[in-house]
Amino acid sequence: MAEETLIGKQYGELLVSLGIITLDDLNRALSIQSNKGGDLDAVLVENEIVSWDRIADCLSEHLSVDTVDLSETPIGEEVLNSIPVRLVHRYQMVPVEKEDGHIKVATADPSDFAAIDDIKFVSKCDVEPLLAYSEDIKTAIKRYYGIGSDTMDGLIDQDGVDLEAEVASGNEGDIEELSEDASIIRFVNQVMSEAISDRATDIHIEPFEHLLRIRYRIDGLLYEASLPPAVRRYQAAIISRIKIMADMNIAEKRLPHDGRITIRRGGTEFDLRVSTVPTH
Repeated sequence: MAEETLIGKQYGELLVSLGIITLDDLNRALSIQSNKGGDLDAVLVENEIVSWDRIADCLSEHLSVDTVDLSETPIGEEVLNSIPVRLVHRYQMVPVEKEDGHIKVATADPSDFAAIDDIKFVSKCDVEPLLAYSEDIKTAIKRYYGIGSDTMDGLIDQDGVDLEAEVASGNEGDIEELSEDASIIRFVNQVMSEAISDRATDIHIEPFEHLLRIRYRIDGLLYEASLPPAVRRYQAAIISRIKIMADMNIAEKRLPHDGRITIRRGGTEFDLRVSTVPTH
């Protein structure tokens, strides 16, 4: 294997050196990336500068790693739990297979040896990187771990409050305080950002006795969002946060409310109408 890696050399420059793209292609892609953001491989593929198959074939041979198609690779719960959620999000690496102290992880950067060593240390397993498309990795994380799973994982680590017991006892002071917590704010923002990305016209947040369900209306149909199981524990704080954003009275829970929220994303302003309806 050549000495150059994705860590030691910029990703785009490596693709140029391998003849996958030209320098003009790279400059065009970097210009698009600076304006719209996103991972460079996704920018190249989505703007039809080069196909992912072409990138994958060349990088796989150059880096001596196998590729994996996450859209066609089912992953079991035991495998998913082999790496802490925070590391999955931090390094954008998804475990796809585990056997006899050996984990295979999908990554867009197989030469990120610091991340691989970190996962190896935490999991106490040998780690083998597999090359995957960055957008497929993001989709897999959302599918298997749920929207805001990194935020929920952080909340569980930091608060230690039994919010279900607080709700049952009627003592909601801690819940209202938690609604201003940075992690709750981030989670609500993630839910709204996801709706915008999916071009949803409505967000339905539906609390039940044993779960919190979030559904997006897209092209007239309702699609249930994948959520981390821990989200139910924070449903009161999440609802309070939305009511605060909509300038509603969070203490009034017996009557319907209407409000509005104005948010900005990517330089575009979105005006949201908010309605709450009390249920049994």
